[in-house]
Amino acid sequence: MHTLNIQQLQSKIIKVAAAIIVVTGVAVAISVLLPIQSELRSASDAHIRHSLEIKKQAVEQYLARLGDIGRQIVSRTQIRKLLISYNRGKTSLKNFRAFSDPRLADALKEAPDAMGMVRLDQKLQAVSSVGIPPPQSMWVDASAATYSETLLGPQIYDGHSVVFAVSAIYDIAGERHGTDIVMFHLQELGDILTDGDGDKAGQRLSLLLKSDENEATAFGVFPGQEALSLKEPPLPWVSSEGIRASRDKVIVAVGADGVERGLISSPLDKFDWVLVETETTDSLYADARQTIWQVIVVIILMIGVGTFALLKTLQVLTGQVLLSTEQLRRQFMQRDRAQKQIIQAKNEAERANQAKSDFLASMSHELRTPLNAILGFGQLLQLDIGSNSNGKQKEHVQSILDGGEHLLNLVNQILDLAKIEASQTGLEIETVNAKSVVDDCASLTIPLGENRNVSITNTFDDATVMLKTDLLRFKQVLINLLSNAVAYNVEGGEVTILGDVTSNGYLRLQIKDTGVGIAQEKRAGVFNKFHRFHADPEIATEGIGIGLSVTKQLVDSMAGYINFESEEGVGSTFWFELPLATNEHAVIWDDSYRIGVEAIDKDHMHIVSLMNILNHGHLNAEELERAVEDLIAYTEYHFRREEAVMKVCQFPGLAHHCKLHRKVSEQIGFLEAEWRRERDMGMLIKLQELLQSIWLDHIVREDADIAEFTAGREVEITQELSNLDANGYS
Repeated sequence: MHTLNIQQLQSKIIKVAAAIIVVTGVAVAISVLLPIQSELRSASDAHIRHSLEIKKQAVEQYLARLGDIGRQIVSRTQIRKLLISYNRGKTSLKNFRAFSDPRLADALKEAPDAMGMVRLDQKLQAVSSVGIPPPQSMWVDASAATYSETLLGPQIYDGHSVVFAVSAIYDIAGERHGTDIVMFHLQELGDILTDGDGDKAGQRLSLLLKSDENEATAFGVFPGQEALSLKEPPLPWVSSEGIRASRDKVIVAVGADGVERGLISSPLDKFDWVLVETETTDSLYADARQTIWQVIVVIILMIGVGTFALLKTLQVLTGQVLLSTEQLRRQFMQRDRAQKQIIQAKNEAERANQAKSDFLASMSHELRTPLNAILGFGQLLQLDIGSNSNGKQKEHVQSILDGGEHLLNLVNQILDLAKIEASQTGLEIETVNAKSVVDDCASLTIPLGENRNVSITNTFDDATVMLKTDLLRFKQVLINLLSNAVAYNVEGGEVTILGDVTSNGYLRLQIKDTGVGIAQEKRAGVFNKFHRFHADPEIATEGIGIGLSVTKQLVDSMAGYINFESEEGVGSTFWFELPLATNEHAVIWDDSYRIGVEAIDKDHMHIVSLMNILNHGHLNAEELERAVEDLIAYTEYHFRREEAVMKVCQFPGLAHHCKLHRKVSEQIGFLEAEWRRERDMGMLIKLQELLQSIWLDHIVREDADIAEFTAGREVEITQELSNLDANGYS
């Protein structure tokens, strides 16, 4: 049955893979073809643009030559002088023609393509005519031309396509005395426009258009014709809009005849005409389309061959993978069962540890009462014996008192640790003078070193430093560190107390000793419970190794930080930081922040401790990165746990609360992204301030409402959080 399912799954995978490969191949083909098509079209456009430029140069040179011929005829000095004389009445028309006609005829013979000419006087009368005279319809237009190289036309006259070169005749004073009109046939222009062999397929066409607004006159060799001709109205494949849009660039437009053409135009420099080059897209882009189709065929072949090869390979691979799926599934099921067992064991261990902590914390009276009784009776016995007892009795009584004091001290340490772990250590935060506390602790510990000549030097003398802390716990931390510095010192050693204020709002106190130091391999566990970091039984044998663990937890609870430096055989320096009274960033967790739901309160305590870690300037880049990640990850984890608690107890404000969580997550995500992009400490400070304001406000105003709905649902809440922990924070 499983084999059949695997085969079906394999078939589906191969079909999906084939579809993905084909779609991907088509996408790649399109991404390749589009640039190729663009390049090929650009090459075709460049070809027709180049053809237009060549024809434009040839046409302009040809027309300029015709204008030069007219100017050269006028430039014959004797004929011009005689015309001026005639206009002034000094020469008769007969004499003028007798002199002028043969000379103009000679000049006309020298002019290629010239068909005839006429010379007009000031009154627009023909005073001389040679060859086929230009029509009188041109005389008025010609007399209005003032430029000596003006060309009029083209037009069809007497069955010929002609153009008229007009030249005005002036005297030295600038007075106009007449006009020469030379008529040229434009057979050579037809050869230029058709590249000399005509448009065989009728696909490409070169035209001259009048450049007035309507562009109603087209002049050229049209399909089905062999000579130049005029077309009015405009041709169906040339439009005014197309001409205007195609100045010096190729456009593609559909003409009135429904045929799609490429079109480019350029005005002639000295003539009132526009040269147009037009070609059907079937012809213009024929090579490009052929190349595109060749590329498409190649791509299709490549996709086909590649798809076949990949699917064959995929069939083999998926067969191997899917055949082992059942084994993997069984392994995952086994691992899932094992993971659930581990989680269950972890939860049971945590409950057992909590029960142990609760038990020890509640045993304060039961353990201390008999010990205090023993010590009390021992002191009474010591008084009763007085001076009447012998030395042995006094020694035995003193041993009872010493043992009782030692046992009471050990019990107190264990109870302190149990209360801290059970979160039962209530802090009383107040403003404390640091120098006063340091002086008191130094005085209390000086006697500890007298029997081994260990001296304690207090160099901290700044009486202005005020701390925001718990006075009793501050003393406990300092005395623990001073006691260790004495206990693990050498005979005649020194203990020095140093203190300075940090730039980020903390007092750092250092307890430096000249003792045995700590071996490298034992440093990692210095703050662990029941850790003894010296192997020599003759050194500091008293105690059970929880003093530093208690000290660290107390420092952490007061928004501080503790660490040490040590060199074996030279000594150690333990130092800790506590926030100044002016420090607004450090948050010290106390009972005012508790909402009465144990799981949520513990999360809040942990988040506050993570926020406080960021306030200390001792973190390197890697530690800072890890601290930010831990804070953000645990915040998201806490949101899931808190929402789970609210669901279990059917808290009515669940939707509103979840909305607040999402908003906070968005703000945190934005600031985190900004910080990771620029690694700007200012952005990190903003992240801290946001979290601090959110958490304190969130706890006081929002989470405090949850507690009243959790009564009687403790077992359900514990079970729900245990289930959530299977995929929770790690």
